[in-house]
Amino acid sequence: MTEDPQVVQSGWARQHFRDLLDDAHKGVNTAIHRYNKPIAVIVSADWFERAQRALNNSEK
Repeated sequence: MTEDPQVVQSGWARQHFRDLLDDAHKGVNTAIHRYNKPIAVIVSADWFERAQRALNNSEK
C-alpha cells in the first residue's frame, strides 16, 4: 500500500460493507479493527492479485 489505509471498527464495517467495497474499487484500502486491534484489510482485487504475483516471484 502506498498510502496508509483508512481505519474502521468492525461494527461500522459490518453496517457499511457496500461502501467499503465501493471504496476498494476506487483504490481506497481499509483496515478493519476489532477492539482497536487490526483484524483484516480490504483492498481491490487488482491490488491483491499484484501482491500475490509479487510474493510468488520473490519465492523463486
